[in-house]
Amino acid sequence: MPPPSKVACIRPPAFKSEIKASPVRTKPEAKQAAAPAGPEDPSEQTAEARPSPLLRTEELIAAQERCSDPFPLGHTMGKSAPKQRGFEPLSVELARAEGVRRLRLSLGEHVRKLPTKLPVVGAFERWHFGWLREAARRAEVHDPLLPAVPAPEADAALMQELVCAGADEQEAAHITVELRRGAMAEAAKLRSAAPKMAGESHQSDKIDIQAAPDNSTSRSAAASSSRCGLSLVSVAGREGAPGKIAPLKISDEQLAKLRAMHAQASSAATGAVVSGDPALEESRFHNDLVRMLLRYKTIGGSGFQAALGGAAFAVLRRCFGCTAEAFASPLNARTAPFCSAFPDVDAAFGSMGSFLDLRPTEGSFEANPPFAPELILAMAAHMHALLESAEASAKPLLFAVFVGASAALRRHEAWAALQRLAAGAFGRAQWLVALHTHGYTEGHAHIMRGGARETCRMSSCDTAVFILATSAAAARWPASAAAESALRDAMRAAVPRKIKQRASKANKEAHAAKRKKRGKGARG
Repeated sequence: MPPPSKVACIRPPAFKSEIKASPVRTKPEAKQAAAPAGPEDPSEQTAEARPSPLLRTEELIAAQERCSDPFPLGHTMGKSAPKQRGFEPLSVELARAEGVRRLRLSLGEHVRKLPTKLPVVGAFERWHFGWLREAARRAEVHDPLLPAVPAPEADAALMQELVCAGADEQEAAHITVELRRGAMAEAAKLRSAAPKMAGESHQSDKIDIQAAPDNSTSRSAAASSSRCGLSLVSVAGREGAPGKIAPLKISDEQLAKLRAMHAQASSAATGAVVSGDPALEESRFHNDLVRMLLRYKTIGGSGFQAALGGAAFAVLRRCFGCTAEAFASPLNARTAPFCSAFPDVDAAFGSMGSFLDLRPTEGSFEANPPFAPELILAMAAHMHALLESAEASAKPLLFAVFVGASAALRRHEAWAALQRLAAGAFGRAQWLVALHTHGYTEGHAHIMRGGARETCRMSSCDTAVFILATSAAAARWPASAAAESALRDAMRAAVPRKIKQRASKANKEAHAAKRKKRGKGARG
């Protein structure tokens, strides 16, 4: 691998001219392809197969204001649901959380000592994703958060990021080596401690869900009563570790969604034993809920958990037949089943495991991956292989891909890989949605009051949209100008009502830095 100084800060290639004008590029073979054979009687066609008018304004508003969509019936994800792990003591998940917390603090301390004042936002999360990705490539089973494996690619990517942020190569190398040394130590510590925790019983975990107090004084009683409530999930009475878990927040709206997803996954799981005892089923739900909430609280990085708004999903469902998400979590998934990074805690809520392990032969998927370049690169390669296989079988397979078109991504090979896909046989459309014209659902929407309509955030960069499809899928779900217009309107619906209050701190700092730089240039 070339030294960071030679590859990290290469000027990104200009976005293709067709992106600036945002036309739809339709492949000739897509126009000529015949639609897949189906029932002659239109009443016998599925909702996905029937042509439908685009959504009305009231439909977009309704979709934007709810946190979930109806669960699709009969959707095949290409493999059976992952087998859920047996009982694991809560102490193990707590030990993982503490190990990750120490590593995050360690990197933060090192970065604060750098001479640069530019924030390295999300650096730890990107490095951690790379580490987990390296472990996933290996055949042996590793811990889901602290795998005992080295990750040279993730380390190299972190070095490059630090160099771009202002560190010299020696400083960047020192920080990366120290972080890797700490990571391997934390993994070894957990591996040695886990057997000692194995004897703990879940019976000692008394989980309680209660309404969180609303201390807001700035709203009227009527406004407060119309807001979505918040609940606190607390664990008490743990032998030897009292008070070690702070109450976990979850909105009432999300809690209801998770309960429904859990019930569906329990009834659909192969070999699942449904006791018929409501108290026992509720206990199972509580235990699964706590472990899942702890996991996502540990990995942090709310920007990495942000999702498309409900209106955008409604358009994708109507125009492109999307009924499954390739990168989601129980907290931000609109429906189930879905793919996610942690099937050990997510399968109980409908996860089918990692998208990179999925082998669908047909269907339509929304893909909004965490903005980690190494993961996007792996996604592009996987999608290309799946599309080639589906094309050979004349099956309809479509991916609607959303990635942040940031300067950092455009410097990476992942951007070139997406451009090759878009320019290839399966690229049906490529659009750029400008920074200030769209928003997302907050990554921590599950702990916010007010319901889905109050959990929007401005995008931190332009968003690039890629429609990738086989010939059969392109004929069935054409990437038309009307679909593009509807999607842009839907993404605009996620712009928060009070943009200034909702803009993230990192976004504000970035814009302030740009203004300061322009001011210096003008004076010079």
